[in-house]
Amino acid sequence: MLFDVNDFLKCEFDRNFNLATKKNIASLLMEAYQLRDECLHAEPILSLTEIGSKDLAAHLLRPAIEKTARTYCLTGKLPFSFLLNLNKAKNSRHILLEAPLSTVYFARTQSVWEKPRRVKYRPVVEMDLFSETNALEEEPHVNTFLVNYGDNKEHELSFAGIGIPGARGWLYYEPLDLRAIAKQEMLQPEQHEEILVQLIEGIDNNVKKAE
Repeated sequence: MLFDVNDFLKCEFDRNFNLATKKNIASLLMEAYQLRDECLHAEPILSLTEIGSKDLAAHLLRPAIEKTARTYCLTGKLPFSFLLNLNKAKNSRHILLEAPLSTVYFARTQSVWEKPRRVKYRPVVEMDLFSETNALEEEPHVNTFLVNYGDNKEHELSFAGIGIPGARGWLYYEPLDLRAIAKQEMLQPEQHEEILVQLIEGIDNNVKKAE
């Protein structure tokens, strides 16, 4: 029996992302966007400026996702450990969700099917496409996954998805149904408020450093 690469990739994806995990990742992103928007409204001067409506909105989204992802992992909403990976220049941090055999990265993109062109996101796996062995037993596991997300001009979450990134595009990809996410699947009010306070304090601290 010939090795079916598509079946292999889908099995690897399903092994890491069941329905509950996919819904909670979508919920995480929706929560982060809401926190970002509330933070902008809490500091009116930010939303009244060009940088506040564009660059700063994107800048605030990363810590909102970071803090929400950490809470989701600590409270058991996601079956991963939360880590932050500092780049070589030590001026940017990447969100990592880790399981024993896999790592999940996050990246903002312009469209639902877009994958960042970064070597970092390539899966470390080589497969013989014509192997007659049982792929799930004999071949290595896929260990790199990527969550992509994006919003429109009104700062509303418009798309998100999870996939297995290859060198030039997605090897396997599933868009997330954001409209199916219910409010009760998100953070508790006190958790939401705690993260919002942290985001606002972060802005205040940066302003003080700039003075």
